[in-house]
Amino acid sequence: MSIVFYPQISKESALPVYVSGVGISYDQRYVSRPAIYSKQILITVSGSGRVTVGGQTYSVSEGTGFYLNSVVESSYEPDPDTSWIVDWVTFDISADEFDESLFTSKDFLMFDFKRPALISDSIKKILESVMRDSSYGGFFASSILYSMLIEVNGEILEIPERPTKHNPAVSAAIEYINNHFNENITLEDLCLVSGKLSEQYFCRLFKQYTGMRPVEYILSKRIDIARGCLENTDMPISEVAELAGFNNTSYFYRNFKKFTGVSPLTCRQNALYYRTIEQNHDE
Repeated sequence: MSIVFYPQISKESALPVYVSGVGISYDQRYVSRPAIYSKQILITVSGSGRVTVGGQTYSVSEGTGFYLNSVVESSYEPDPDTSWIVDWVTFDISADEFDESLFTSKDFLMFDFKRPALISDSIKKILESVMRDSSYGGFFASSILYSMLIEVNGEILEIPERPTKHNPAVSAAIEYINNHFNENITLEDLCLVSGKLSEQYFCRLFKQYTGMRPVEYILSKRIDIARGCLENTDMPISEVAELAGFNNTSYFYRNFKKFTGVSPLTCRQNALYYRTIEQNHDE
């Protein structure tokens, strides 16, 4: 059954992130969205559609979706002769620091969700919260939304094994990083394995093909490894930091929160929360 609900916003606006609207199992029709609405995440439950942003049209199929910032003009609609059933949530972020640390600072993103059922389940729980309790439902919904944003943020931070565009020198450097991420990797090491390139030329080439400087890529790789350990093991956080290549725990904590938006402990707690949801969903 399709349900759409727009909660009345009052005290919730003081929260770092709060829900402004939510819909589940919604039979999506054509929408022209001016750059004045809230931020939005939409996920396809069944069928297919397309979204147009900046003159570019993108296909959206089952298990995929997109994020739209409030400042972006867009339109979306189902494919011809197709029913497009979606779950969606609109929200606002009042804390600039929180917004800047997540993907929500971007204008537009397409998603191929790894665990679409969990995203849809979170949206359903958000709906249940705002409809069940007019006094505090918005606060509960905010906490669920916060966890969902962190989950999605983690997906887009993962580092590909190879750069999007192929370059032998950059590929050799990335392979070296993947095999030695927990060691002391120097720029000299990377230049050497890339064919004895000059440091200046190598750094320019690496950023051209990966979008990051070598030091940023190494740090992101280590954060990704640490995140996997936190989510899937009970290893002490200090040992996780060391395994991922961080010799200083304080430095690890600071950069983990910078890259993911949450502390290592919160990351582990969120993973446990979502595993519980997944188990309940399977039952």
